[in-house]
Amino acid sequence: MANPEPEPDAARLILHRLKAGEPPPIGLLHHVHVGREPWLAGMNWYLGLVRDLGVSELRVIVGDYGSGKTHFLRMTGQLAFRKNKTSSSPRSP
Repeated sequence: MANPEPEPDAARLILHRLKAGEPPPIGLLHHVHVGREPWLAGMNWYLGLVRDLGVSELRVIVGDYGSGKTHFLRMTGQLAFRKNKTSSSPRSP
């Protein structure tokens, strides 16, 4: 999945948030998402399965501090939102 370059204002906002130790805004996460495309592809498949079966599911993400759990959950939340689903994932303003 290719991520187009962010507009200059968005890029500055991303850098500002990262320098402050905060995650980028939810709508700009895809600009800093690299190396975990297989994880998202798997979650995309899983969301399709949940839709097709008409069930709800719980998935727990476990990993070391700083391994990208929160970022992955936020990306998953965006993916679910685009599929008209709900998810419970960490959000930031």
